[in-house]
Amino acid sequence: MPQTGSTSTEAASLQADLSMPEVVVRNWPLVDGGWLRVVVALGTVAVGSIAWWQTENVALALASILAVGMSMWRFWLPVVFRIHRRGIDERCLIWRRSVGWRNIQACRMLERGALVRCRPVEQFDGRPLRYIEWHDQREAVIEALNFYCGTAIVTDSRIF
Repeated sequence: MPQTGSTSTEAASLQADLSMPEVVVRNWPLVDGGWLRVVVALGTVAVGSIAWWQTENVALALASILAVGMSMWRFWLPVVFRIHRRGIDERCLIWRRSVGWRNIQACRMLERGALVRCRPVEQFDGRPLRYIEWHDQREAVIEALNFYCGTAIVTDSRIF
């Protein structure tokens, strides 16, 4: 004989799964950045040119371009955020981090994206904040974060 309590919980869970599909957002400034990508690429080459001009050492110029490029890895590589019923996943090439909804302290909606604050226990990689730029999926991201975060949506900037 099935228990009615677990059946209603399963039905509510199924209804929640059906009502909120996952949202996938790709942040890749190199492709989506418009004129910014040209400025950053020229700036990176300019750093190498200045290093070569000052030292006349090609190896140092290439090393400086490499150092600037590596420090801006989020510009060159696509980062994919997946907002789903278990939490938020962040993926870049083979690197992946996940955080569950109970470990998200707050979400704050900004002009071009959402700022997510993790609890100290579940910080993705030592950084408590993640910025998810929504591009053309503004409504879907806001709806998903409102659905899953609920009261954790804040307007007070002191928590960040």
